[in-house]
Amino acid sequence: MIEFIRKSGQKDIILFVHGFTGGKETWKHPTAGYFYDQLANNQYVHENFDVAQFEYYTKLLDLFPAINSIRQTITSLFKSILPKSEKNISVEEISNLLRSRIRFDLSEYHNIIVIAHSMGGLITKSCILRDLSEGKISKIRLFISLAVPHLGADLATYGKLLSNTRQIADLAPLSELCPQLNDEWV
Repeated sequence: MIEFIRKSGQKDIILFVHGFTGGKETWKHPTAGYFYDQLANNQYVHENFDVAQFEYYTKLLDLFPAINSIRQTITSLFKSILPKSEKNISVEEISNLLRSRIRFDLSEYHNIIVIAHSMGGLITKSCILRDLSEGKISKIRLFISLAVPHLGADLATYGKLLSNTRQIADLAPLSELCPQLNDEWV
């Protein structure tokens, strides 16, 4: 889901993509406030960019994914706006979701600058690589990755002891995903 922080009809946009178990709070400093608000204080950014964030479901413990999915489907029948999926899905699936949101929600933008944290960087990298592998020109013109586990995250090894979600498996140092993305990226 794309949530606009500031939409003023600019041609370019800065898109924030959080990481594993993150969300809007990823971009908040305890005393300085949200990073994107600080960024918008820059006159050039304010005059040339809209700002948004890409939200997706991510939890360490996903105890009842099937029940949550059924509940969400039933609830969505009575709402006009679909909420983000309440099920941990793989990095590749989230990447496909991001590609769709860029295609439909951000179609009017010429250039997208992505600032991604942690697993959000893997999602964005996968998104760019998928566009290129299909012979498309990616709208993502600049990709800034912050603390992205390009080689996997050692903590995911311990996380597997607590939970067996697909996202933790993708983040593990010996997963297939990280080396594959890195090989394609090179």
